[in-house]
Amino acid sequence: MNHYTAYGLAIRSELDFPGLPTIDSVDTPADVVVRRGTVEPVPTSVVGEGQRRIRAEPQTCRLTYDGLGSIRVDEGAEIWIDPLSEDATVEFRRHIQNEVLGILIHQRGLLTLHASAVSVAGRAAVFLGPPQAGKSTTAAAFHTQGYPLLEDDVVGIHFENDTPTVVPGVPQFRLLSDAVDALDVEATSLPVPTAETGSTKCYRRVEAVPDPVPLAGCYLLRDAETLSLDSLPPRKRLFELISKTYTAGLLSDTEATSAHFQQCAEVAETTPFRILRRPDDHQQLPSLVELVVDDLRSSV
Repeated sequence: MNHYTAYGLAIRSELDFPGLPTIDSVDTPADVVVRRGTVEPVPTSVVGEGQRRIRAEPQTCRLTYDGLGSIRVDEGAEIWIDPLSEDATVEFRRHIQNEVLGILIHQRGLLTLHASAVSVAGRAAVFLGPPQAGKSTTAAAFHTQGYPLLEDDVVGIHFENDTPTVVPGVPQFRLLSDAVDALDVEATSLPVPTAETGSTKCYRRVEAVPDPVPLAGCYLLRDAETLSLDSLPPRKRLFELISKTYTAGLLSDTEATSAHFQQCAEVAETTPFRILRRPDDHQQLPSLVELVVDDLRSSV
């Protein structure tokens, strides 16, 4: 068995995950186990998204990928994989790191957002926006300036002593090729097609952050001709969080709607929100980083 960590969890796995930090198996009991087993496929009558179909119940979620096989997530503690072939097993690694772990932390009660997050002087900045808004590129720009990545794509927030805290996720970027070139970062994988947009992304593994980081600010990415930062009125914050929920389509099926609403409300009430307007110009990224860092420092 292999032993890893992500989202503050100790993971024992029959499958190897080169992109996850390893841990000592003797000193750390497993929170999550990944193993092979029989998983009943999601019926073809279920409307899918691309090549994936999903069916969720409280504490159980099944995902079937056409041509690859099925995965089941149970009780926030077990991930069962049932690949159709060994080639499918390779694809399952990517799906588990990019998608399935997000469902698992949702089952464990974390607020799970489609976002990216970085650590600035021990405080977390979370970047929110629609697909292809530049969340990954923004986080990568911070990383090139020496600010650690907490998570790119699926951000998990738990509430420690009523304080929203970002837990470190999978330590890798998923960047479009133009961002890789503009930021002059070295990818650690060949370009991988994405089912959502048809584009390709390169993966870049980075050093993991060991500990959770308190949430200091949420930044909503918006296109504009010039770089600016504006406050978001409190009445709009809750909507923005709910609309960026990673597991939004599963809330009713998993009976988590009420708890999720309360979590979003707590973040909206206790965390500064900013609208981060910026041009589609990678040369402006260093100025963007400086603007956000100054904003975070001013809120200490």
